[in-house]
Amino acid sequence: MVFATIGFDAATVKDIVRESGLSQGSFYNYYKTKQDIFEDVVEDIIGPLVPLLSRVRAEAKTAHAFLFNAYEACRLMPLQEPQAAAIIARNQSSFREIFYLGDGQSRIKSDLSDDLQKGCLEGRFKAMNFDLMAETQIALGIDLVIQAAQVPESASERVAFLTRLFEGAISAD
Repeated sequence: MVFATIGFDAATVKDIVRESGLSQGSFYNYYKTKQDIFEDVVEDIIGPLVPLLSRVRAEAKTAHAFLFNAYEACRLMPLQEPQAAAIIARNQSSFREIFYLGDGQSRIKSDLSDDLQKGCLEGRFKAMNFDLMAETQIALGIDLVIQAAQVPESASERVAFLTRLFEGAISAD
């Protein structure tokens, strides 16, 4: 994918069309700009993460597992989806802009915020600003994906660190 190899800023519509095998006219039947196609690429990356992260959090019985499972999924993403991780790592600024301003972050954030609130009602988590906690955990999750793609040997240590960092902040124990 052009966005993984040369990046969003350097890519042209001509590059995208050449790699896709479509004619330029066909491209413009579906997209008006390269920004439009990049937004679809970001959605294709985020879409499967929403249910995955919800599932691994739902399986957790402790605050530690709640955090570890989600961050471990972020660590494994570059191994399971190397092209998606390469797109995120190569296009950090563009990815973050679309992620934070688009629907991707809001879906992940609302699910995580709801899970934190549920854990609080069950007595597992402290009362907190659930949205702010979710936003912060998500931002560091994106950074973890990028670091795992670029420096995979340090990713497990990052998962452990983030888990400990947030465990103290959310655990009711």
